[in-house]
Amino acid sequence: VCSSDLVRGKMCEQVGQLARRGGTGGLLPPGTLFLIGLFSHLDTLLGPPLPQILESISMAPEAKKAILERTGPSGTVLRGVMAYGEADWTAAEQDFRAVGVDPDLAADLFLDAIAWAGDSLAPALDEAA
Repeated sequence: VCSSDLVRGKMCEQVGQLARRGGTGGLLPPGTLFLIGLFSHLDTLLGPPLPQILESISMAPEAKKAILERTGPSGTVLRGVMAYGEADWTAAEQDFRAVGVDPDLAADLFLDAIAWAGDSLAPALDEAA
C-alpha cells in the first residue's frame, strides 16, 4: 500500500463524516469510504484491471460502483478527493459542495490525512531500516 492510497482513503473517510453530519444521505459508512479511497487505485499496485480485482473482493455493490463509476454520493466523495489530490480545485470544490462539505476545509482534511498516513506507515518504515 502506498502512502497516497492511505491519504486518499483517510480523506474519503473524513469528507464522508462531514457530509453525514451535514445531512447528506445515501453515503456508505466511513470505514467503507476509507476502503473506497484505498482500493480506487489497486490496479496500479497489483496490475490487473480494477473491475477484475474488485470481482474477487467482497464489497457492497454501491462501493464497487463508487470506485468503478464514481457515481452516487460515495462516488462523489471519491471524485472530490481525487480531484483535490490532482490539484483540480474547481472539480474538488464542486464535488465537496455536492455532498454538503465546505471546500475550505479540504486543505486541513488533506494535511490531517497525510499526517495520519505517515503515522500509520512509520512502524513499517522503522522495521525496514
